[in-house]
Amino acid sequence: MPNCARSLLPVSIALAAINLVHASDLKPVENQAKMQFFGKNLLMSHPYLNNRLRFNPAGELVGASEEGTWTMNGIVHVDDVEIKPNLVRVRATREIIVLRTEDGKLGLQPILLTKHMEAELEPSGPIATLDDVKQTMAHVFHEENLARKINEYWKGRVRITGVNPRTGQLTIEGGEDGIYGYLGGDRPVYFPGGKIEPPKPIHKEQADYTKAASVKKTQGKTFIMVVVNEKGYPEIIHLLKDLGDDLDTQTLAATSQWRYRPATKEGQPVAAVTRVNWEAVTY
Repeated sequence: MPNCARSLLPVSIALAAINLVHASDLKPVENQAKMQFFGKNLLMSHPYLNNRLRFNPAGELVGASEEGTWTMNGIVHVDDVEIKPNLVRVRATREIIVLRTEDGKLGLQPILLTKHMEAELEPSGPIATLDDVKQTMAHVFHEENLARKINEYWKGRVRITGVNPRTGQLTIEGGEDGIYGYLGGDRPVYFPGGKIEPPKPIHKEQADYTKAASVKKTQGKTFIMVVVNEKGYPEIIHLLKDLGDDLDTQTLAATSQWRYRPATKEGQPVAAVTRVNWEAVTY
């Protein structure tokens, strides 16, 4: 028995040395991955809301998380990639897509939030090359032309020609048929009224008053049109009036996390538009 114990020692040391060499060899791969993905906007295959996620080698979520919409919860801006022999860790910042009105026309604008997320991805085998990293990430994330995607996904039917700065009341052209626009799959988005029961908020996320606004004692109102889908999730957010001092980002971020009882038409859930008013007040 003493001889067996002595024979195990050099084998253990050799195995440890092999692991150290392997981890060291991954540093160039990690650097390549950082260069490949840093600063890129990636779309998640599933728009999970949790900010700490883990996926198995098939790209399936380990554990549970609520799913939202790709426009509000599915886009991440990559901050860092960490590589281990049996793990790819992606650290990112959440990003949402909003519509803004400029000269009465709608324009696309990505908004980088302050919410960070981390995803741990289990590879199907040991990570050895950049291609291994790409294959592992492809199960969970993919690159997308977001401008083209949203232009194809959202078709507005009205032209906003004015916004009352006190009340948020809109002056619009079009929409006589009661339709604000169409979501992907040609799903109509209705104006509330008549046979359309409006969506009703059941969860309201609060927006933070920013340091810049506090220093300047910024006051005022901002108005956001929200397309609430058939499940009660915000799917398109349209910023109507700027407030400044990072307050617009805070209100958009908060609004993207609201939850609604969806609008109904003849008892069936439908997508509809509603307005959210935010007011910045100093004390």
